[in-house]
Amino acid sequence: MRGRLGADPLAGAPSARARHACAAVGERLLVWGGQGAEGNLQTGGVLDLASGTWKPTSLANAPQPRGYVPGVAAGERFFVWGGHDGAPRGDGGLYDPATDTWKPVSSSGAPSARWLHTITWAAEAERVVVWGGFDGADMLDTGALYDPATDTWTAMSTAGAPTRRREHVAAWNGSRLLVSGGLGFDGLVESVLLADGGLFDPAANAWEMLPAAGHPTARYRHAAVAAGETFVIWGGATADDPPYAGDGAAFSDAWQPRSGPAPAPRSGHTAVWVGPPVERVVFFGGVGVPGRLADGGIYDANGGTFLPGPFPTGPVARDQHCAVAAGAKMVIWGGQANAGATQSGGVLDVAAAP
Repeated sequence: MRGRLGADPLAGAPSARARHACAAVGERLLVWGGQGAEGNLQTGGVLDLASGTWKPTSLANAPQPRGYVPGVAAGERFFVWGGHDGAPRGDGGLYDPATDTWKPVSSSGAPSARWLHTITWAAEAERVVVWGGFDGADMLDTGALYDPATDTWTAMSTAGAPTRRREHVAAWNGSRLLVSGGLGFDGLVESVLLADGGLFDPAANAWEMLPAAGHPTARYRHAAVAAGETFVIWGGATADDPPYAGDGAAFSDAWQPRSGPAPAPRSGHTAVWVGPPVERVVFFGGVGVPGRLADGGIYDANGGTFLPGPFPTGPVARDQHCAVAAGAKMVIWGGQANAGATQSGGVLDVAAAP
């Protein structure tokens, strides 16, 4: 893994954790919450990628401690919402790294409390999209759009929405949100793996179903990202033995399978899209055979194939970590390693990767 997080990458870093939130705002990595040796966490940190130095996030007005909390960069701020602290959470916060301040997210019109949901920044619509998840009793097919400029929520239509689910994937391609896969409920079985999904248009507040033909086989804990206007899905947990997928598909107007030479099958990995000039999707980590993984793959979105050759040596094997794209780099941090939660990370310069 090329690049470092600083001369002393642990100096000032947040405590070791997994199932936390992270995002990139400019040349800064933001980390918050999650679960560590102390339990659910309320702390976080900001990493200046240029200098490799950390500083803690303020605790004033920060959301209550929690794990399984997703986060996303909402413009120049960091949005976290939902999660689990012994019960599902239905609140969150906006963090401004320029002023090191937290602002509570409005509860008026917010989605119901949940975890194992997805949060996506629809940049062109200037809205955060929260959808799906689990409320402790039922899986959900509801969600809402959050406007960080006005601190207001708008309910998402449920007409034509995908069936209720958790541990699905979601990605935004500039005009539509894709939701795919996950664990659902068929009325008889506690959890069933899903092989369907939908596309949401925030401008029309309307859903359409994804085509069934060519959709990736049923899976959850997979990874999805938009490579320009094309959605790419790969890996995941399946009903096979061993239960790991080593294939995927790309979708624009129709599904195109993506198999052939690829990284080892896995689930619980991360993926980021590194745009021009390199235009690559990078996958890292997760769990496979024989256990947690410290490798990945670089996918050429233009050619539709994984690049040949070995993946650059990465940090310690992990899952339940976070990953972001910052310029032409992939930054990973935290997660669950074989020795427990870790506070280590690494930077991959995708443009320099072989």
